[in-house]
Amino acid sequence: MFSFFNLLKHPYNNIFDFYNTNYIINNNNVIDYHKRIELFKSNKIKNFDLSYSNVNIIPIIAIYPRNNNYINIINEISKYFNIIIIIYSINPLFPIDFNYFNKLSKNKHIHLIEVDNIGYDFYKYYIGINYIINKFKFDRIILINDSFIFTRSIYDFIDYIKYSHNFYNLIGLNNSYEINLHLQSFLISFDINICYEFIEYHKKNFNINHTLNDIINIFEIGFSNYIINNNKYKTDSFYYITSNNNPYLEPELSNLIKLYSYPIEKTKKE
Repeated sequence: MFSFFNLLKHPYNNIFDFYNTNYIINNNNVIDYHKRIELFKSNKIKNFDLSYSNVNIIPIIAIYPRNNNYINIINEISKYFNIIIIIYSINPLFPIDFNYFNKLSKNKHIHLIEVDNIGYDFYKYYIGINYIINKFKFDRIILINDSFIFTRSIYDFIDYIKYSHNFYNLIGLNNSYEINLHLQSFLISFDINICYEFIEYHKKNFNINHTLNDIINIFEIGFSNYIINNNKYKTDSFYYITSNNNPYLEPELSNLIKLYSYPIEKTKKE
């Protein structure tokens, strides 16, 4: 994770200037996305190379509909990937949009898998990762749940994942210090090694009777913390939050969106 540096114009700004500027939050200081790339490049790569754009990423979207967030998410994610895996459960209290799903089912690049509503998002992630490993060649995955909506395009975050592929095994949109340091699981990327680690971790720790708090502690915080503290792996977050405050509470949330071009808005599931 980077500490605060004075903002400097990125020497390759002509390549990246079509991105919305993004920031790392460091108390009241920020580092913009261009500066991150400059620092990252200077530490890791001698000659600038665009071959990273060929990194093959497959997204997994976990859905248990309590609102229509999933439509916003699928529509945005569909802009960037040739293959999309959607793992969903039926909620009898909030029916899915069957017309929308019918259109999705006719798209050969979208794989719809219905599962029982157990294990929350992490069971769906587990099913999706196993499906991808058995069916496709890939470099990374992105795990996405339906607890938010996108407020702008996320091509910069996806580009950063590709750029960082050879240097970071686990990359989240942002980290959190809530309970314990972890990368938040609503939008996070694994490389192949982390995929296999997650499969084994899930096999060992999954229990059908787990409560939501169990899932959060064992999987979101526990697995992330396990990888962060494992010397074999390196982790990173696109937005680095240094305070212990919950960034999704007002007015922090509005500040994230307005001041730091944060690309999502967390929503409460009713």
